[in-house]
Amino acid sequence: MASVKQGSLSREIPEGESKSGDPIEPKFNPCSSLMLRILDRNNLLRELKQVQCNKGAAGVDGMTVDELSHFLKQHRPINRQQLMEGVYRPKPVLRVEIPKPDGRKRKLGTPTVLDRLIQQGIAQIMQE
Repeated sequence: MASVKQGSLSREIPEGESKSGDPIEPKFNPCSSLMLRILDRNNLLRELKQVQCNKGAAGVDGMTVDELSHFLKQHRPINRQQLMEGVYRPKPVLRVEIPKPDGRKRKLGTPTVLDRLIQQGIAQIMQE
């Protein structure tokens, strides 16, 4: 609670109320709305299907594309909450060097399959 002085009188302002006594409306957070669309179950199924079609190697955590579906069944609520609260942090990218025919090396970075799923979800919503 905040305290407001009016002349010689002061009063406590309850949380969620403005100085005028009107309720404070929560601000619209467009990021939350966007994240809800990204994490929507139907969108998540499309993301999963796309990541499975793309296949790809495991990232630093060693999880394969085939293991992702089972992982999501167990950890989806936790991952969803972390994403909604803005505390989710992507894992480091696995760095590998692939030899080129001319003898030089091509540097590749492989994110974890979970991070690829999240990236795919963002891409799908942004392309709508």
